[in-house]
Amino acid sequence: MRSQRLTSGVALLAGVLALGGCFMGDPKGPVLGFRLDHGVVTVAYPLCADSKVLGVDVTEYTDSGPYPKVWHGEDPTSEAVERGVFVINSSTSFRTTSPDPSKPLPDGVFVGATEPGHPTGGRDDYLDLPKLRAFHPEGPDSYYTSEGPMTRAEINDQLKCNRK
Repeated sequence: MRSQRLTSGVALLAGVLALGGCFMGDPKGPVLGFRLDHGVVTVAYPLCADSKVLGVDVTEYTDSGPYPKVWHGEDPTSEAVERGVFVINSSTSFRTTSPDPSKPLPDGVFVGATEPGHPTGGRDDYLDLPKLRAFHPEGPDSYYTSEGPMTRAEINDQLKCNRK
């Protein structure tokens, strides 16, 4: 009787761990890419081929929270923006922005985008502006990430839907 309960307990634990691995995946998730082009931050957001960016939120990092929103953009101005390459804190990439992007970004912000089917937001990542300022791109398709330099294709390839 005792060995039967022990076997059942081990089987239950193994099942829970296996399911947890299926649903949790990488706890950090895919990283976003960032470039500084003439003082303007360009973002490379990882997307599946059948998805698109609808809007973007930029929130300031604080040690204790809550994280105040410093900029928001929605209604992309082009297909390139919908496909995940956009400028933040500017009216260049989105028709509707708030507040007025005349204030510089704080040194530490979270950048997150909204995608169809994710009304509360999609992926986000932390942008350390001093580190971005120190980054020297290896070419026109090189982005700063917390994992090291990546191309736009490498940023998208982090998602299983884009792997062949």
